[in-house]
Amino acid sequence: MTKPDAKPAITQAMIDAYDEYTHLTLDRRRFMEQLTRLAGSG
Repeated sequence: MTKPDAKPAITQAMIDAYDEYTHLTLDRRRFMEQLTRLAGSG
């Protein structure tokens, strides 16, 4: 039995959101909302 490759895919949109969070004006709540939307959870 082989293990499935369960690594989450990190998209450019996720990287852009993180960049905006760390270097610009995106607050933590909005950052998490964006990641939730991008990841398809919630």
